[in-house]
Amino acid sequence: RPLRALPSRSNEGTHRAPHWVDRGGSTASKRESEGSGRRKRRRATPDARTATRTAMSTSPEEERAAVLNAFKAKVREHREIESRVKSMRENVKALVKEYNKTEDDLKALQSVGQIIGEVLRQLDEDRFIVKASSGPRYVVGCRSKVDKTKLVSGTRVALDMTTLTIMRNLPREVDPTVYHMLHEDAGKGDIDYESIVKLTDGVNGADIRNVCTEAGVFAIRADREYVVEEDFMKAARKLAETKKLESKMDYSKAVVQTKQLHSFGAMAAIGSIVCELIGLLRDVHFHRCRLLLQELSVLHPQFLPRLHGVMEMEFLDFLATHKQQIPKEHRQRHHQTSQPVLLLNQKHYLADEDELIAFAVTKSQLSRQDILAAAAFGAHNHHEQEQDPDVVLQAKAEAAAKESLFRYRQVAGNKFVFLDFEVNGIVLPRVELELFHRTCPRTCDNFIAFCEGTVEDEDDGRKLLGYKGNDVHRIVRGGWIQAGDVTNNGQGDGASRCLYGRHFADESFAISHDSIGVLSMANTGPHTNGSQFFITLAPQQWLDRKKGMHTIQTIGSLETRYERPLVPCRIVDCGRVE
Repeated sequence: RPLRALPSRSNEGTHRAPHWVDRGGSTASKRESEGSGRRKRRRATPDARTATRTAMSTSPEEERAAVLNAFKAKVREHREIESRVKSMRENVKALVKEYNKTEDDLKALQSVGQIIGEVLRQLDEDRFIVKASSGPRYVVGCRSKVDKTKLVSGTRVALDMTTLTIMRNLPREVDPTVYHMLHEDAGKGDIDYESIVKLTDGVNGADIRNVCTEAGVFAIRADREYVVEEDFMKAARKLAETKKLESKMDYSKAVVQTKQLHSFGAMAAIGSIVCELIGLLRDVHFHRCRLLLQELSVLHPQFLPRLHGVMEMEFLDFLATHKQQIPKEHRQRHHQTSQPVLLLNQKHYLADEDELIAFAVTKSQLSRQDILAAAAFGAHNHHEQEQDPDVVLQAKAEAAAKESLFRYRQVAGNKFVFLDFEVNGIVLPRVELELFHRTCPRTCDNFIAFCEGTVEDEDDGRKLLGYKGNDVHRIVRGGWIQAGDVTNNGQGDGASRCLYGRHFADESFAISHDSIGVLSMANTGPHTNGSQFFITLAPQQWLDRKKGMHTIQTIGSLETRYERPLVPCRIVDCGRVE
């Protein structure tokens, strides 16, 4: 019969081995055969009973706490290992970076040579226009390790001399003393900046900087190492007065006579002398005379200065509308040298600074040296100075000329470029052009690109086109001079090129050709502008010149044949005025 296993009953915590039961008979023989095995197992029973009692004595809460503590210990151990691994990875990254830099430095040292340059602009994903420090401009690529996103305009780079590829970025050139500059409270009283701002209402950032500079000058004159509120107030008032004196003139005869008729008559009645000075903002002689008149008016209130710093166009207009007051023998001198014009009470003409000082000596009973010292050191300090007043006055005038021109450019908000012309081997004075960028941005950008020589030729991608070395190919007497053919050696009949391809559309007709010195793009019909340009010699404005009209007139007076100059005339240099 089949047998089945039955579980044994427990006895005091021990387990008996299963015994076999014969369903149809006795189990005695089985029990007897397994008796020896049961006796052996019973001998191990005491140890098993002890282990069971120990397990039963530990509560579940204590066991759970022990397991939790072991888990927390493992977590802390893993976190410490993770922190060490993270630190090691960062160290590896730093070492790899240092290794790559060292490798690049070694390659740079082993290379044939390098060219330091500056990125002008990006042509496409892989090509850049770079201006080398030696002067030329190149269309270059860059190595794969160089981060192209950092190659923005103005970035300094190193070029491989053999392959003309960008090897690496270079840091900007910064004066080390900049890092040592700091602001320090001198402890000499608070400064009411709100009242200073009210005095400088309507000025720009450059004027605010000038206020700070002038405040420092006042502190230096007072032998102080710190600036106080009074210095800022004086500087703000001086700036406000300068802005008034350097405002543009109204040259309409009717307006001038209407505004000045009563004032001049009243001043003449009480013995006042109206000293009207008109000159170029960039002219040092104008600023010498301006400083003389300003300090004379402090020493002697009978001198009433009317000072007008203007640009060249306005100065030429003034000369044209005041022919009666200016003697004929002096008109040409003012046209050629841009010497300032001095008028007393709108009637009497003074030729130059020497005549102004001589006139002031007779009216003020001061010596020439005292007048120069007052202009150089100030009306109230001229007796205490030991330096040569003429040298100091010259330095002040030169600084004022640069500052006035810089301030004008910032206030105008336009862009400026320059052209240097050479006639028969003789370089003429520089011509500066003010571009009306707000009115014609695309036209101005096109002209600037040719001045900088950064226009890519459509036929040859590595060739850059520009005005440098370009000939003046056409001169129309009393009309205009024309140049800018960049594709056919400046002969005027080359293919059209521009920054945007071959042609670009007309942009604006808001500015009229009603004056001399107007610069415009030449074309062969509507919307066919390219690189060629012309400058008017008579009233004929997308772009307007501000300096160098005498040079333009000199070129316009050259002998021609079929409107071509008989002597070589070309642009030897050009670029953007920063």
